[in-house]
Amino acid sequence: MPAVIGTEELEREVLAEARPVLLACLAPGEEFGAQLELLSCVSEDYGSKIKVCIADSGFPRAIRRKWRIKGFPSFILLLSGVVRGTLEGVPAKEHLDDCIAACLC
Repeated sequence: MPAVIGTEELEREVLAEARPVLLACLAPGEEFGAQLELLSCVSEDYGSKIKVCIADSGFPRAIRRKWRIKGFPSFILLLSGVVRGTLEGVPAKEHLDDCIAACLC
């Protein structure tokens, strides 16, 4: 299961991470289970190549603005704290795979 991160963990878990980080800002509701399942699949498929995290509901608005998180759910791929790709809505796994592959190259 991906780690849930908040303000306290942001530096250590996302910004200082050497690997690419897939940060998920999830939307509560009917599709929440599907969003978690998607993240679990990505985490299993990529193992140690990327880190998968979930932003907690209190994730700072300043960071959301900086990374241009416009809505929920959003999936942000970061490398060394820099946004390398963003997907809004619940993407097909293939779209996440494409975004991750581009970052890993």
